[in-house]
Amino acid sequence: MLFDFLVSQRMYKCRKHRYANVFFPKTYSDHLMRFKTLKRDSRLTKLVDKYAVREYVFETIGEEYLVPLIGVYSKVEDIDFNKLPKRFILKLNHGSGWNVICQDKAKFDIEDVISKLGSWLKQNYYLLGREYPYKNVIPKIVCEELVSRPDGEELMDYKFFCFYGEPKFIQADVDRETNHAINIYDLNWQQVPVSLQYPRSNKKVAIPSNFELMKKLARKLSKGFDFVRVDFYNLNGKIYFGEMTFFPGNCADSIDPIEYDLEWGNFFVKGKK
Repeated sequence: MLFDFLVSQRMYKCRKHRYANVFFPKTYSDHLMRFKTLKRDSRLTKLVDKYAVREYVFETIGEEYLVPLIGVYSKVEDIDFNKLPKRFILKLNHGSGWNVICQDKAKFDIEDVISKLGSWLKQNYYLLGREYPYKNVIPKIVCEELVSRPDGEELMDYKFFCFYGEPKFIQADVDRETNHAINIYDLNWQQVPVSLQYPRSNKKVAIPSNFELMKKLARKLSKGFDFVRVDFYNLNGKIYFGEMTFFPGNCADSIDPIEYDLEWGNFFVKGKK
């Protein structure tokens, strides 16, 4: 635990140019680092697991919010690509960003995918950022249906930042594959003048369908946790669970203006009372 603390502080300083004040935290970033380095919650291992978390979602808000599952595999050799549908997504359960999207299996480079999946299976994501919940996740490959818009446009996901079971603001990623921008919205879907790691977009992002229901679902999934970011996809009003993230940006995303780092830090204090 001490070694994780020292490594995490070093990584934090490389990005934030200061050490995190985890003993007397005031900013959002410092509070996150406190939860990452000084606390241990055994429940988080299941919830960062992209496969195991499905059970929690099923029990908490219902199966209808889960992306349909095609298969789960312990080894790449277990995947029969001939039996997979034309479109699907393969993702590793024990990390972040280890995903392969297949829009058309006829154009899918299976050999390249096999190589990537095999490499990811051998890695322990915990060692990359010292996020302890990932340490004991048993690696698996998860295959799900590909949820996407029929026009081929990017499917928006909505990230609810929840403090003590209450969402406080929402992140919407814009043009992720081309000119990545991030907009932050309050609970009334008014844009907040802050940049979180990426610039803000001038594009108007429409309020998602069933927005009130999404907030309700975020409350249910985040209940009992000091902090968690709950992600949803929303396809024409059909809501799908994405993931639960406990240390966004490994606690060190840039926040501009800095006053919001302090303002969001207050959510940790006020929500606990």
